[in-house]
Amino acid sequence: MFCKQTLIFTGGTCLRHFFGLDRLSEDIDFDVMSDASSVNLASDVETFFATRYRYTDVAISVKQRGRQVLLKFPVLRRLGLAKENESDWLHIRIDLTSIPSPHYGTVVSSKSRFGLNYAAVHYDLPSLMAGKLHAILSRHYQKGGGNQDTIKGRDYFDLLWFVKEGVKPNLLRLSDMLSETITLPVLERRIDGKVEEFISRFKRDYATDMIPLIRNSEIIDTYTTHYQDEYLRFKAQSFSEKIRLFVKCTHCSKEFRGGMTLSPNAFATFVIRDSEHPCPFCGHLNVIADKGGYLLK
Repeated sequence: MFCKQTLIFTGGTCLRHFFGLDRLSEDIDFDVMSDASSVNLASDVETFFATRYRYTDVAISVKQRGRQVLLKFPVLRRLGLAKENESDWLHIRIDLTSIPSPHYGTVVSSKSRFGLNYAAVHYDLPSLMAGKLHAILSRHYQKGGGNQDTIKGRDYFDLLWFVKEGVKPNLLRLSDMLSETITLPVLERRIDGKVEEFISRFKRDYATDMIPLIRNSEIIDTYTTHYQDEYLRFKAQSFSEKIRLFVKCTHCSKEFRGGMTLSPNAFATFVIRDSEHPCPFCGHLNVIADKGGYLLK
């Protein structure tokens, strides 16, 4: 039996389901916390469908030397997604990867959708961003018989989503994955270079990758035209070494920005007493006695 506690949900499907990333993902990614048998995982999935739903038509196989489990469901014609002369199989790919670094944060989240209820252990946003930055910096993709360089457009779609959300990457995790110590200024310069390369060389490749993954593909030309401007406008939220002050409302427990962004040196000498912050969610007036009352992000 495969122990479900050994899996950490990650990748684009995780971002879509638990954080609202608005694109499709082609597979389901898990990092594996310890040695585990993909054969046992395949067997458990098959047993789950048979016992829970009395469904036995799923075909399951183990691929890529145990790093991938492929599920096939004969349902596309029934769903009106395939014609009689087309394949009836819906493919779902589960990719398994060993945890690349001991430095990560996890969260347990529940989800209710389509009449189903479930919970999953998944990475927090800083750890997920570290994984995405590692992909942009270190993975090399090629296309065609001439082995032409290309990119995965989804990586840059996700990058812009992360910086607009103001996520700061887990640098310890990223350093482990890159096998070097990385700092925010160095990381910012490297990502700036990758964005410049994407805009100057790979706009068409971006469109080819993203068209099947978003609802309104008509915006792609406008999106790529203004991508670099948006990235430059928001990147400081992720790559700046400044500290943002947040307040946790003592009435409704929601967090909101305290209106100040400081450098580490400025924060060290920062003095404040009885600062008032009305909560934008419930209107409660929060009084911060000193700087220790702020959340730092």
